[in-house]
Amino acid sequence: MVDKSGHRLKDFVQENMKMMKDMTDTRPPTITRFGDVAPPVVSLFAPRYQSSAEPAPTESSNAELTSLSLAAVPLPRAPMPELSDELSSMRRAKIENVMKEVFTDPDRLEELQNQLTEFVLTAPAREAVKTTQSRQRVMSYYFAMMERMAPRIRSYERFYIAVALKYIPLLLPFMVEAVRPRPGHTVLKSRTVVGWLGIVVHLLLQYTQDPTNNRRCGLEALSQHSLYDTLQKVVFRLVREKGLDRYYDHRIYYGQMEVRLMIEAALAHATPTNCMVKVNSLLKILLPFYLTSRPSTLGLACKEYTSLHAYLALGHLKIYHLADGAFQIDVLLLTFKQYFKEHGSSQDWTLYQTQRTHNVPFDVVDYLVSYLFMAGAFEKKFETLDELLNDKDAELHIDPSRRDEPLFPAMTAGGRAFEEPLRPATAHSLSATCHTLAVDAGLVAVGIQSLRRGSADYYAMVKGKQYAKTALNHVKEDTFDGHYDKGTRNMNPVADRLGEDVPEGSRHPKALDSNPRRSVAVRAWADLLLVDPSINSSSSEEQINEAKVTLFLTLASNMMYLVYRKRSRRLRRLMSKLSSMRIQTIKN
Repeated sequence: MVDKSGHRLKDFVQENMKMMKDMTDTRPPTITRFGDVAPPVVSLFAPRYQSSAEPAPTESSNAELTSLSLAAVPLPRAPMPELSDELSSMRRAKIENVMKEVFTDPDRLEELQNQLTEFVLTAPAREAVKTTQSRQRVMSYYFAMMERMAPRIRSYERFYIAVALKYIPLLLPFMVEAVRPRPGHTVLKSRTVVGWLGIVVHLLLQYTQDPTNNRRCGLEALSQHSLYDTLQKVVFRLVREKGLDRYYDHRIYYGQMEVRLMIEAALAHATPTNCMVKVNSLLKILLPFYLTSRPSTLGLACKEYTSLHAYLALGHLKIYHLADGAFQIDVLLLTFKQYFKEHGSSQDWTLYQTQRTHNVPFDVVDYLVSYLFMAGAFEKKFETLDELLNDKDAELHIDPSRRDEPLFPAMTAGGRAFEEPLRPATAHSLSATCHTLAVDAGLVAVGIQSLRRGSADYYAMVKGKQYAKTALNHVKEDTFDGHYDKGTRNMNPVADRLGEDVPEGSRHPKALDSNPRRSVAVRAWADLLLVDPSINSSSSEEQINEAKVTLFLTLASNMMYLVYRKRSRRLRRLMSKLSSMRIQTIKN
């Protein structure tokens, strides 16, 4: 396998140089002649085309070249193993017993053979849809460039080794000129160009051929003709001379304060008609907040995976009734980045109810039970909520007819109702809901990834990096350090270097944000203090002081739960002082 990001490609090329002498494509290619019509660009897995005018391979061109006919395929050296008569007859009897209805009917046997043939020929690629789309995009740029720069070269000749050695190095500079940066950016990311390099290498290995003997020679072009070194130099020069951005964007981490603002914003606009939709929207942010789940784990990564049920369904939930009003929910996550492979991984989470009163707004179990009750998803139907809370069953089963129903259905435009008929929401729409809630709360517009990133960093500080990596379901060890860890933003170098005794909690790992001034929620509250409509220039000084103190009290009450365990005397004195200021202002 070749790493798509372009890393370790040079090692891959060097390790496989010794295999060049023995490499021959023994599979018979499909010889098809379409005249000068180019094969469709949208398919990267079509057979290679060969002109009838091309010379046939000769023994003088390559003495070790194996003939491309099926008759010349070498037989295995060891003889085929023979089963004993007893075992062979037993196996044959079982097969005959299972397939007797098909074997005895020639028409059904022929139909089965046609179905199996069609199944094999139409088998999809193993790559993810996004990976295939990226390769198609790079291929389309290459074809567009060749149509302008070398129109006389026919489409099936564009990956001949001589053509590839001349024009492939021009592809990356061409794409840098043709591709527009993302909104808000003036230049491309250097990582984008490195990703293109990995895709180009894959296309070369897959499609480059020598027309004299009709065999693949991509590895030969990359290693013996130094094409890979040339492409690396091109990338380095593009990064340096085009001024490509070599750094990650500033990462935003959403923690408990931001989630509370989003919850309040969602519930503030809840009505009896859209209450179910609002609760569903809250679940979209609370599950990533606790489980650090990806949007593509909760919803569809792309619509092509609808038939694979690659989303979180109601059947993946188990609701246990521990006591009156006490619940526990098991959540089974099955869809991760390797869902398109033969094997997969899973996460079996257990969600409990909150134990402290000030954390009730974050109780995801109550939201889940309430949503399932409003949706009528339980096998036992409850007329009222009291019947549900007082039910004596140890487990509340999901209706079997609705087990494949998505937990997050697609919504109509504006997010006011669910679409009919129900269909699973996409990962993009889940992040769009988080984006909308953040804007309504006065926060920076972000997607679910900021919730995932903030929770992962918090878990790493409190429980250690291994706990965070397990929650994130990372395969590579260095992914957390490069994409989720705040790094130096979690450090207090002044106190650490000078050996100052820091009060417990101010820089304690359990603090939700080690630097409150960088907190998105605190900045949003500060903006509220400055732009609140109740404060205007025409108000008297006493009215302005009253409004400011009221708003600041609101801010302090919102932050009280952050220091619940600290029992800070300083905070109590501050609250007492603010209260006395407010009383004095009212008296005046």
